[in-house]
Amino acid sequence: MAVKSRTEGRVLIVEFEDSKMLDEAVINEVGNELMALVEQCEGKQMLLDFSAITFMSSSMIGKIVFLSKDCKAKGVDLRLCCINANVMEVFSLMNLDKVLSIYPNYEQAKESFG
Repeated sequence: MAVKSRTEGRVLIVEFEDSKMLDEAVINEVGNELMALVEQCEGKQMLLDFSAITFMSSSMIGKIVFLSKDCKAKGVDLRLCCINANVMEVFSLMNLDKVLSIYPNYEQAKESFG
Protein backbone atom coordinates (compact mmCIF):
# COMPACT_ATOMS: atom_id res chain seq x y z
CA MET A 1 0.00 0.00 0.00
CA ALA A 2 1.24 3.45 -0.93
CA VAL A 3 -1.14 5.26 1.42
CA LYS A 4 -2.57 4.54 4.83
CA SER A 5 -5.92 5.72 6.06
CA ARG A 6 -7.94 5.99 9.22
CA THR A 7 -11.32 7.44 10.12
CA GLU A 8 -11.90 10.08 12.76
CA GLY A 9 -15.62 10.77 13.05
CA ARG A 10 -16.83 11.59 9.53
CA VAL A 11 -13.32 12.41 8.27
CA LEU A 12 -11.21 9.90 6.37
CA ILE A 13 -7.57 10.85 6.95
CA VAL A 14 -5.13 9.70 4.27
CA GLU A 15 -1.35 9.76 4.73
CA PHE A 16 1.30 8.95 2.15
CA GLU A 17 3.94 6.27 2.73
CA ASP A 18 6.70 7.53 0.39
CA SER A 19 8.48 10.86 0.76
CA LYS A 20 9.06 11.30 -2.98
CA MET A 21 6.39 10.69 -5.57
CA LEU A 22 8.49 10.19 -8.68
CA ASP A 23 8.12 6.58 -9.80
CA GLU A 24 5.27 6.16 -12.28
CA ALA A 25 4.30 2.74 -10.89
CA VAL A 26 4.04 4.15 -7.35
CA ILE A 27 2.09 7.18 -8.60
CA ASN A 28 -0.39 4.92 -10.40
CA GLU A 29 -0.75 2.78 -7.25
CA VAL A 30 -1.38 5.88 -5.14
CA GLY A 31 -3.93 7.14 -7.67
CA ASN A 32 -5.78 3.82 -7.64
CA GLU A 33 -5.77 3.66 -3.83
CA LEU A 34 -7.06 7.24 -3.56
CA MET A 35 -9.88 6.55 -6.03
CA ALA A 36 -10.87 3.43 -4.06
CA LEU A 37 -10.94 5.50 -0.86
CA VAL A 38 -13.25 8.06 -2.48
CA GLU A 39 -15.72 5.24 -3.13
CA GLN A 40 -15.64 4.31 0.58
CA CYS A 41 -15.93 7.95 1.59
CA GLU A 42 -18.89 8.99 -0.55
CA GLY A 43 -20.88 11.79 1.07
CA LYS A 44 -18.25 12.33 3.76
CA GLN A 45 -15.00 14.19 4.23
CA MET A 46 -11.46 13.34 3.14
CA LEU A 47 -8.24 14.90 4.40
CA LEU A 48 -4.96 14.28 2.57
CA ASP A 49 -2.02 14.77 4.92
CA PHE A 50 1.16 15.54 2.95
CA SER A 51 3.47 15.55 6.01
CA ALA A 52 5.64 12.75 4.61
CA ILE A 53 5.95 14.20 1.08
CA THR A 54 9.10 16.14 0.22
CA PHE A 55 8.77 16.05 -3.56
CA MET A 56 6.21 15.01 -6.15
CA SER A 57 6.25 14.89 -9.92
CA SER A 58 3.77 16.68 -12.14
CA SER A 59 2.15 13.29 -12.76
CA MET A 60 1.31 13.01 -9.05
CA ILE A 61 -0.06 16.54 -9.03
CA GLY A 62 -2.28 15.49 -11.92
CA LYS A 63 -3.59 12.61 -9.78
CA ILE A 64 -4.47 15.09 -7.03
CA VAL A 65 -6.37 17.29 -9.50
CA PHE A 66 -8.25 14.25 -10.84
CA LEU A 67 -9.00 13.16 -7.27
CA SER A 68 -10.41 16.60 -6.50
CA LYS A 69 -12.77 16.42 -9.48
CA ASP A 70 -13.86 12.90 -8.52
CA CYS A 71 -14.52 14.01 -4.94
CA LYS A 72 -16.68 16.92 -6.11
CA ALA A 73 -18.66 14.62 -8.40
CA LYS A 74 -19.30 12.19 -5.55
CA GLY A 75 -20.07 14.74 -2.83
CA VAL A 76 -16.85 14.18 -0.88
CA ASP A 77 -15.46 17.27 0.84
CA LEU A 78 -11.68 17.20 0.20
CA ARG A 79 -9.00 19.07 2.16
CA LEU A 80 -5.19 18.97 1.90
CA CYS A 81 -2.73 19.83 4.65
CA CYS A 82 0.93 19.90 5.65
CA ILE A 83 2.30 20.52 2.14
CA ASN A 84 6.00 21.34 2.26
CA ALA A 85 7.25 24.66 0.85
CA ASN A 86 8.76 23.21 -2.35
CA VAL A 87 5.62 21.31 -3.27
CA MET A 88 3.41 24.24 -2.26
CA GLU A 89 5.37 26.50 -4.60
CA VAL A 90 4.43 24.22 -7.51
CA PHE A 91 0.78 24.17 -6.39
CA SER A 92 0.84 27.99 -6.30
CA LEU A 93 2.50 28.32 -9.72
CA MET A 94 -0.24 26.10 -11.17
CA ASN A 95 -2.91 28.12 -9.27
CA LEU A 96 -4.01 24.94 -7.51
CA ASP A 97 -3.95 26.80 -4.21
CA LYS A 98 -6.97 28.70 -5.60
CA VAL A 99 -9.02 25.60 -6.49
CA LEU A 100 -8.00 23.16 -3.75
CA SER A 101 -8.74 23.60 -0.04
CA ILE A 102 -5.21 23.66 1.40
CA TYR A 103 -4.37 24.20 5.07
CA PRO A 104 -0.96 24.70 6.67
CA ASN A 105 -1.46 22.07 9.37
CA TYR A 106 -3.55 19.08 10.33
CA GLU A 107 -5.51 20.80 13.11
CA GLN A 108 -6.70 23.69 10.92
CA ALA A 109 -7.67 21.33 8.11
CA LYS A 110 -9.64 19.06 10.44
CA GLU A 111 -11.40 22.02 12.12
CA SER A 112 -12.36 23.43 8.69
CA PHE A 113 -14.82 20.58 8.21
CA GLY A 114 -16.90 22.09 11.01
